[in-house]
Amino acid sequence: LSRLTSFEASLGTTSVGLRLSAFSLGALSAAAGYLRAPGRFEIWRQHRPPPWETPLSNPRLWWRRACAAVSAEVARTRPRCSWDTICRRRDERRRYVSLYLRQRRA
Repeated sequence: LSRLTSFEASLGTTSVGLRLSAFSLGALSAAAGYLRAPGRFEIWRQHRPPPWETPLSNPRLWWRRACAAVSAEVARTRPRCSWDTICRRRDERRRYVSLYLRQRRA
């Protein structure tokens, strides 16, 4: 697509009265959260099972996709491992072991 479509909406009211059930209020709140920051939720879309697969019809697929989403999130947020990180961790471990042994002897 060479051109991106953009939509803009505006609504002006003085007051609105709504009667919502607890479920409807939760759905409205979720929709508002999605509209406020859709990119936050789209990162998991690639792991979502097809619409015709339900948790009851194919639970193994749903678990595999859920585990893949969690693994992807951990990999995305975990800091990259570098030699500096490995050396720093080694030094911290050596320092901890020496302090622990010194405390045990005292």
